[in-house]
Amino acid sequence: MKVEVEDPPPYEEAAGIKLDISEHGSNNFLVSVIPPHQPEKTDKGDFKRAPLDLCCVIDVSGSMEESAPAQSEDGKTKEDTGLTILDVVKHAMKTIIATLNDDDRLAIVAFDTRAELITDFQYSTASGKSSLNGSVDRLEPKASTNLWDGLKMGMNLLHDLQHKSEASGSSTTAKKANNRLASLFILTDGQPNVNPPRGHIPMLQQWLESHPDTRFAINGFGFGYDLDSSLMSDIARTGGGHYGFIADAGMVGTVFVHALANLFSTYATTCHLNVEVPDGAKVKKPRGEFPFTESSWGAKIDIGDIQYGQSRDFIIEIDGLSEPKPEDIIVTLVAKPWESEDVVNHAVTITTSPEPTDTSRDYEYHLHRLNFVTTVYALAKDAYKKVGQDLTDALKEVQATFEEQSKTIKENLGDHPAAEPLGTDIGGEGLLAVASDGTAWKKWGRHYFPSLARAHQMQRCNNFKDPGLQVYGKDSPLFIKSRDFADAEFDKLPPPTPSSTPMPDFSNFGRGGGGAFASAPRVALSSMSRYNVRGGVCFTGDSPVTLVDGTKVRIDTLRRGSIIMTGRGAGEVSAIVKTRISGTTDICTIGDMKVTPWHPIHYDGAWRFPSDILQPEEVECEAVYSVLMMPSPYVEDHSMYVDAIRVATLGHGLVNTENVENDVRNHEFFGNYSAVFDGLRELKGFYEDGVCECEGVLRDAETELIKGFAKSAEKRETLVDMVLGQPVRVHS
Repeated sequence: MKVEVEDPPPYEEAAGIKLDISEHGSNNFLVSVIPPHQPEKTDKGDFKRAPLDLCCVIDVSGSMEESAPAQSEDGKTKEDTGLTILDVVKHAMKTIIATLNDDDRLAIVAFDTRAELITDFQYSTASGKSSLNGSVDRLEPKASTNLWDGLKMGMNLLHDLQHKSEASGSSTTAKKANNRLASLFILTDGQPNVNPPRGHIPMLQQWLESHPDTRFAINGFGFGYDLDSSLMSDIARTGGGHYGFIADAGMVGTVFVHALANLFSTYATTCHLNVEVPDGAKVKKPRGEFPFTESSWGAKIDIGDIQYGQSRDFIIEIDGLSEPKPEDIIVTLVAKPWESEDVVNHAVTITTSPEPTDTSRDYEYHLHRLNFVTTVYALAKDAYKKVGQDLTDALKEVQATFEEQSKTIKENLGDHPAAEPLGTDIGGEGLLAVASDGTAWKKWGRHYFPSLARAHQMQRCNNFKDPGLQVYGKDSPLFIKSRDFADAEFDKLPPPTPSSTPMPDFSNFGRGGGGAFASAPRVALSSMSRYNVRGGVCFTGDSPVTLVDGTKVRIDTLRRGSIIMTGRGAGEVSAIVKTRISGTTDICTIGDMKVTPWHPIHYDGAWRFPSDILQPEEVECEAVYSVLMMPSPYVEDHSMYVDAIRVATLGHGLVNTENVENDVRNHEFFGNYSAVFDGLRELKGFYEDGVCECEGVLRDAETELIKGFAKSAEKRETLVDMVLGQPVRVHS
């Protein structure tokens, strides 16, 4: 809703925060809000942070009793640990409690058919933490899902807490309350089946409008695939907070750890930008879907909270400016730093250029970032209403947009430190989620996208997994310290006592830990690290592919999302090609690496074929494997280390061009990322854990050149090139 505001607010200069404005092109402006790098330190040498008032609202409906299997240590199966979803959430709650300081306060609300106050706000002293942990232990799964009742009770608790100090009449108490940071965490694994008459968002908006002096952010967390992610995303956006999608139990730790780190590193709340323009000019709706209110003097843009050490960047476009006459644009940041008693303002004036200016690479990056956010939010809103061909057409349109955007980033911003991983998000998981058959979108894309878009919109890292998010918070010492501390606490706290009976099937839990899994014998847990998967890495094995942390795992344990060491550092696996072999094939054994004779390796300072180094031997094996990394413009990103030897991966970009004609990696098909990617999309397993099953490669009937991968269901007896040029005979 647009509200006319007659006059902009008065301005008071703010300390400790900067506002940078630059013009790009004609009447387009990049506005960067730059908070302090870090807070001051206490006498003990710790970073000062705002004391917290945190209310956790937890779904305890019957579905929370379902089993939450953990990834096995070899990464290939899910193991029944006896823990339910609620058990894992309880552990996350205890992690929150363990990370709180004595000055922090925590309240817990549970909801099923109706909301129940488990414990009112308590200080997190030693005795307080003991009491809070006891309250967590008493949580039990019950009946329906009345999300609104839980949300309303949590908001009322925060409102009452903030206004108790005013009623007390103590100015000292009121000031202390004013310098506290309030937040609400709400977690659910399903869709509400008890709904308010007017709907959740209208009721939430009404509550917030009727309590304008109560300040807190609402952060939503959705678990599994039976969510109303559109609702959870809208609640977080309306409440000024974040939405985190928890695909399966393995993602609980990383999502909560990052949520805590972002909360702890908050510098200022209730922030917005006032943009004043000359008469006759108009501020366009900002890119990135930020809340926007027009006024007679310009516009107000709500930007949410700001974290230490992480800039917030916006593109503002203005219509109706006089050209070529220079005009003054005034942008004012209005924010409430947690240490300040009052809201402060920081104003900057920029005079427009009479001639169009060049666009910077940073501007182009933020343009891509914000356009991605806008596209995702539009799709998430629109696709919920579409089925059949209408959905297919919508996905195809977005797929084309992502392909073009990824290509543009690769060509123009390939070496930009933030744009390159953004392109990986768009060209990797982004394209997977909008595959036109709708399978991926219906299962996980519709849940994953709102979470990813919110993270890029607010410039916050919300997991260890997505490359484009790792640039956020990396320059914030408080964020890093808080994240690492919470991460360690999650892993080291003793596991909860299992409360589930053995379950026969875990097929509902895929994606985050890697696909659908049959039941397995129950195993005992010594720690909760399996429920804190960092980037989907797999574990152990005797075929030594080097992970980013230096450990080595079998190549057949890799899954999509595995973070391995490439020729340029850390890289994320997009897919694994598993090619079945019946009988024997030639293998070259170099140390612990067993490789087909024509798979390029970097040996003795040059790229060579293994067969040029030693004589292959005929060995029996069931399958051979190759790897496709996430998109990157750098050739060396398309390599990995096997037993300390660098080997080529698929899609490296060397495709029979003159300048690489003597490079043994050169291959018209295997070097073409798009061709490989398109071929793998047709194989079984691509839309699950990324392990694609095939029988070899397809050849052109006339040229005999490789043109694709053979599906495992296709029956043939023909010579094919296995992996990167190894001839074997395939039977099926």
